[in-house]
Amino acid sequence: MRRKKKKIELKYKKERVVFSDVLPYETPLIFSNRHFYRFLVKHKIQIKDNELRWDTTMSDGAFESLKLLFGINVTTDKTVFVNIDKQRIKIPFSYRIAHKQDKFRELAIIHPLNQLQMVEFYEKYKYLILHYCNQSNFSIRRPDKVACYFYYKDRLHEQLLGKKVDSKEEYMNEYENLKSYFSYQKYSNIYKFYEDYRYQRAEKKFNKLLKFDIQDCFNSIYTHSIVWATLGGKEQAKSALINKQSSKDTFGDFFDDLMQKMNYNETNGIVIGPEFSRIFAEIILQRIDKEVENEMISKKKYLKRDYECYRYVDDYFLFYNDDETKNQILEQFALRLREYKLTISDSKTKTFEKPFVTDITIAKQKIDSLFAENIKIKIHDEIVSESADEDKDEKDIAYTDENIDNRFNIKKLNEFFVRKNKFTYQP
Repeated sequence: MRRKKKKIELKYKKERVVFSDVLPYETPLIFSNRHFYRFLVKHKIQIKDNELRWDTTMSDGAFESLKLLFGINVTTDKTVFVNIDKQRIKIPFSYRIAHKQDKFRELAIIHPLNQLQMVEFYEKYKYLILHYCNQSNFSIRRPDKVACYFYYKDRLHEQLLGKKVDSKEEYMNEYENLKSYFSYQKYSNIYKFYEDYRYQRAEKKFNKLLKFDIQDCFNSIYTHSIVWATLGGKEQAKSALINKQSSKDTFGDFFDDLMQKMNYNETNGIVIGPEFSRIFAEIILQRIDKEVENEMISKKKYLKRDYECYRYVDDYFLFYNDDETKNQILEQFALRLREYKLTISDSKTKTFEKPFVTDITIAKQKIDSLFAENIKIKIHDEIVSESADEDKDEKDIAYTDENIDNRFNIKKLNEFFVRKNKFTYQP
């Protein structure tokens, strides 16, 4: 008799967007949207037909909390819904975190009303988001599909089980708790690219690497440019508007309007930190990537033959052999980015020749060296380094729980690294 697989369903609803996509990664440990999520679900709070709606049978205390959270006029009756267009433009809460030496990065937490708007936006436009995020052959971090709501408890699940430390769900992996609204392809973190066969294959195939990124990307994005990207480019969008072939109720217009309203009606720059900001930028950069590749095809320069190009958010990795190819591609990026009011950062543009010894490579080598030279294992009463006599018979070495637990003191090890570390790496 064939054994029936057990199907496990995850019970999170569309409101799970407030867990994964509206908050920055770098928030205090004591800060969470867990109770906000429960509040939305319990009282059926949603935006429908441009109205903020709720369960009219909620308690008076819950209704007072709702008014406080969403800024509803105190005279509003519990049974009368609120038109959100009449609500004031919201100002996000901004705070700073350490980013680089003597530098800070300003992150933002958007207003609860805007968070709820983003829930409804995802639900309505999730498939268009996936469509516009799958145009580029350069991108290595992009939404690929809506995260799966269930998994089968079987042997295959054990093989595909993702890591608990993954911040985003990765394509082809399975998770027992929903990490994000979308699953991502191909990498959830940049370090995984450096360790992947794609990077190693490109290193074998090409002799040179050009690394560059976009100058102050999120602060420089012009929100109206999302419309240009989704309508086939700036010229096409402008032409359609002049000829009245485009209305103001397209996906790009809605996304543009929402990004402005949550950021004090600013059109220059978007809030930094939340995942939806990365998606917003990804859609624009996907269009630029596609235009650059098409232009290179017209010049008889082909991806994977004459060059390899990878983009992680706004960081580019261009592998090549011929300087002429590199110059043509860099010129096209500069031209296309300028059309979208973006520029390449000159200070972060670096060229490497094989072997590609980057700052990250140096940092890894330093860390490996520190571990190899200074971490020792206690065996009985002896201190034996990793370079101990390799000919020693294994049966003469007895490990005990006490020995293993006392291999090293984490606090002392941390102090040692701070004291010993003489290199500084700024990603």
